[in-house]
Amino acid sequence: MQQALRQCEARGVDFAEAFRFQYIISPVPLSPPGMRYTRFAKQHVYVGSALPMCRLKDADGVAFAMFFGIGVDPKGLLSFRRKIAGLRVSDPDFFNLFARYLDNVAGRYTILVGVGDDCRVYCDPAGMNGVVYNPEKRCVASSLLLCLDDDIRDHPDYDHGQIEAGEAKYTLFDTRDVRV
Repeated sequence: MQQALRQCEARGVDFAEAFRFQYIISPVPLSPPGMRYTRFAKQHVYVGSALPMCRLKDADGVAFAMFFGIGVDPKGLLSFRRKIAGLRVSDPDFFNLFARYLDNVAGRYTILVGVGDDCRVYCDPAGMNGVVYNPEKRCVASSLLLCLDDDIRDHPDYDHGQIEAGEAKYTLFDTRDVRV
């Protein structure tokens, strides 16, 4: 996240405004200006001020997920809290049942699911909300700079000048940084 802060400062851009629709999921505490904070699934979760957020609960009222973005399920808009009648975190087949539930969810979203020691991140089928992972920091975020504290280490498989000029693109699962 320090890289995002440095880039904003160097350009005179307000961090809270620039990242208002983004998120960071980190195993260690951070201090991103202007982001809402919650602790969930043993993670420190930071959400931009304009990104909708909803806590998903199972049929017994146990919170099992944080939903970031906009989504609708058969009961309507996912906002604030949603109890999902057909799911129980105690069910040994929980993750398969949750995947089936997602078949009926439309929108642009990222979901952090935490059940016991198992923590997973899901994104919408179109992948419209960014999801990047820094394995060194064990950090998930909506964009590359939010996952980095140090300088970008250019990925050797790409001509970054062409990409910046709009003449090429990164392929699926790659970013400018070779680590993320």
